[in-house]
Amino acid sequence: MQTAVNLCITLCVILFLLLILYLVIRLFRRLRAVILLQEVADNPKLRNPVGKMLSVYYRRLPVFHNMSIPFRTRDGVVMCRIQYLMVNRGGILLIAACPQRGFVENPFQGDWRVFTRDAVRRFPNPLETNTANARMINALLKRNRIQNIPIRAIAVFPAENNRYKNRIEQVMPLSRLRGYIHDMNKNRFLSHREIRRVASVLRHAAVNEKQQREHSASSAS
Repeated sequence: MQTAVNLCITLCVILFLLLILYLVIRLFRRLRAVILLQEVADNPKLRNPVGKMLSVYYRRLPVFHNMSIPFRTRDGVVMCRIQYLMVNRGGILLIAACPQRGFVENPFQGDWRVFTRDAVRRFPNPLETNTANARMINALLKRNRIQNIPIRAIAVFPAENNRYKNRIEQVMPLSRLRGYIHDMNKNRFLSHREIRRVASVLRHAAVNEKQQREHSASSAS
């Protein structure tokens, strides 16, 4: 009887310690995210804040950075270039990391502009770019008999105090990225096995810098 009581007490202590460890890990990750957002606010030149955020929270998911996938068309080879691509339970997420700070003129079609105190700079519409990329990714998956995968495209601005001419759901500051991905994952569209399969197809289709130069040369010739 005493042995059984001691065993029960030992198990309770182990479970309690595991719970404490779990809570400490969650708190540590949350603090890392808060510190990262503060670093972005204090240092506009901080490199790769979106990538750092993804590495803090989504290390177990397939996340590709600066992915390039060639597609053959009637006019030659078109390179699909994606800054960040994540495969999760809700499907595929294409993320354009936009470093611009200031007032952003963001029409639904056409180039965007950012207004600062001393300049106006034009840059390509990141949603249009990733929408075109999504069509190519969808075609690639269909060729590999993977169909009806939801593909979303968003633009993430690390600057928290940016202002935007148009309020667009797919345009957000870095602080909203985690909540957006959390809501996307609620759909539970893909199983873990399907996530690995989709990631494998994308990984095998992607090319490195040397292969990109070779594709560009063959397309030009």
